[in-house]
Amino acid sequence: MLRPCSLRAGIDAKEREASDKLQKLILEELHHRIKNTLATVSAIASQSLRNAPSTEHAQQAIEGRFAGIGPGSRSAFGRRDGPAPTSKK
Repeated sequence: MLRPCSLRAGIDAKEREASDKLQKLILEELHHRIKNTLATVSAIASQSLRNAPSTEHAQQAIEGRFAGIGPGSRSAFGRRDGPAPTSKK
């Protein structure tokens, strides 16, 4: 009678290991995306500040560039304003 329980424990351990690997992969992807996002923000700020004659011009340039990113990223992923579509089963 002990065998089925030990087999179940082995399956649970494998499921846990797979879950841990998936969680690690997702976390690494999140860190990668955050790093890329911050690099983009830094580049936009640097580009905008480089030739701006005043703080106001720099602010307008930065805001304009960020405003331009939003619609492009939504259309690149097939989305319009609003939440991502969900699948219904």
